[in-house]
Amino acid sequence: MKTVKTSVIVRLPVEKIWRLMRDDLPNVLSLDNISEIVEMERTVADCGSVLTVRNWSATLPKFAQLVSNSTSIKWTDSSVWHNDRLKCDWTIAITSPLLEENSSCVGSATYESALAGKGTKVGLQTTLSLGIAKESNELLVGELIIANFSKVLRTISDS
Repeated sequence: MKTVKTSVIVRLPVEKIWRLMRDDLPNVLSLDNISEIVEMERTVADCGSVLTVRNWSATLPKFAQLVSNSTSIKWTDSSVWHNDRLKCDWTIAITSPLLEENSSCVGSATYESALAGKGTKVGLQTTLSLGIAKESNELLVGELIIANFSKVLRTISDS
């Protein structure tokens, strides 16, 4: 099991990036390797938190295609967006020939004002247990997840 942490600063106010990530991600995100994001469920809890369930499809990087004999990967993220703390907790279920059935990925993102209110610092943390032979593979996948999440934030910020 590996935990990977990082932070990203984007040039959008915290309220805007929070709302875009929570409410509009399937509509505003355009990345070459992401082929589809479908929101399957959205529930607002009594406390104001929002639960989203989204199915993602993406093209695997070339090196992963060689190992897996597959060109794509799919995952479902179940997220709880805590509006009072500007924190999102998620669990990701990944479907890939590269991974065993007992694979898991959990993580969180915290959002805080930066750049004198003109930007947002997003703290990212993910813990992976991928059921694959080498721990170095978990670290590699963890770094890919963090890099992809960072790219998502920057793409939204630039659009």
